[in-house]
Amino acid sequence: MSSQNNNAETAGLGIGFAFIAIAALLVFALASFLAMILTLIALCAWFRPITIAGATIEPEEARWFVYRGLIGIVTLPAFAAFSSLLFQSPFDWSRWLVYLMIGGYVGGSLGIALLRGEEQQPTEITAMPASIPPQLPKPTPKPKPQMPDPDRPECRDCPFTFANWDDREEAWK
Repeated sequence: MSSQNNNAETAGLGIGFAFIAIAALLVFALASFLAMILTLIALCAWFRPITIAGATIEPEEARWFVYRGLIGIVTLPAFAAFSSLLFQSPFDWSRWLVYLMIGGYVGGSLGIALLRGEEQQPTEITAMPASIPPQLPKPTPKPKPQMPDPDRPECRDCPFTFANWDDREEAWK
């Protein structure tokens, strides 16, 4: 019996986990950088509207972007502390507090801005009425008269006769 273990599966899982971790760190870094740039733009639009690439940033929007980020700075570490106490697991605050605060700011400012943008975008693109107004029914066309009009000259000269059973067969001949 061999004492060698098959480490190929374990190595494959480790490499897969490493790629997922690197992708998550890349997304975190890019989102943090984007939140920093948008925060600088929001601070420039704090008192007066700014138009960038056709989009106007109002002062109220800029303030709420920063306020939501500040709320995220407080709430994400508070949630981590609550979870740590609830599950009685030790948590190394000296290592993770800065990342939790950055993640809270990104989630609060950029995350909520993205969610609000998805919420508001369809109403701007396709403005559908809340309810469809009722429509009047289309007027029905006047039915054509079954009998010839007696005012026409060709009918005035014809004497009136009752139909008999053979009229239909005679019309086919």
